[in-house]
Amino acid sequence: MLPSGVSCGGRKKKYNPGLVVPHPKNRGGDPMVPTRLRELAGDLVRDGYDVIEANTNGVAVQKPEARNFQEAWTASLNADHDIAEFGPGGTSAIIGSLSHGHLNCISWNMHAGLRGCECIEPTVVGKRKDMKCACKARPILDEDGNYSISLLEGHDRDWYLDLQTGLDWEVLRWQMDEEEPEAASVMSVSLNKSNSNAMNAGHLEIFTATTNMMHPDPLNGIVTYEPVSEQLIKLYGPLVESPTLFMFPASLWRRLVEGVSISQG
Repeated sequence: MLPSGVSCGGRKKKYNPGLVVPHPKNRGGDPMVPTRLRELAGDLVRDGYDVIEANTNGVAVQKPEARNFQEAWTASLNADHDIAEFGPGGTSAIIGSLSHGHLNCISWNMHAGLRGCECIEPTVVGKRKDMKCACKARPILDEDGNYSISLLEGHDRDWYLDLQTGLDWEVLRWQMDEEEPEAASVMSVSLNKSNSNAMNAGHLEIFTATTNMMHPDPLNGIVTYEPVSEQLIKLYGPLVESPTLFMFPASLWRRLVEGVSISQG
């Protein structure tokens, strides 16, 4: 049986970066770290922005009526001014992402013109001292080491366009969070797992492909899909690997595969 209010046959829709923040249970609730965001931005500047990869597996959850993703995001920052609190123009989020959280937060930081480098070092040029930036992100940073959208446009047009329009997202109905409180956490772990094959497949394909791995081995009762197994143990303790106690998480995942479908936003 499907969770109430969750429909099938959804499609992707672009959302402005300011309307998307990490779901409170994205990556198990681990907070965003400024140094990681700068590192990832630098890698994208150096290696190039992949439009297809950036717009693959974008999954988010609608904001429930009784919950505010924006307030949860603000609280998670703990007054860290190296990460933007609001989207462009002070917009507030209406969906919580289960994937691409770092990339979307980089978009917020770029729109806010925040600092994108920590390695500005003094060098001597002739008889005067100058400041030289050795960061990978230097091509898109202004003279103060802050992100510059105009420089990004000249450096990587594809990235610039996605920054303006937002990424493609498939949005789950908010009822999922109420009926299966840990579903978002389990899904996020799977979606964010560094796996090149997963990056080239739709998220429903990932769920289908991993369904068989969710069943315990009949010889030892072990779940073979490591990222999900680790998350289930973290959430419910080591007893989840017992064959007699495995039915709940297995049934939860089966519902995700067969029924937790995407709304049209």
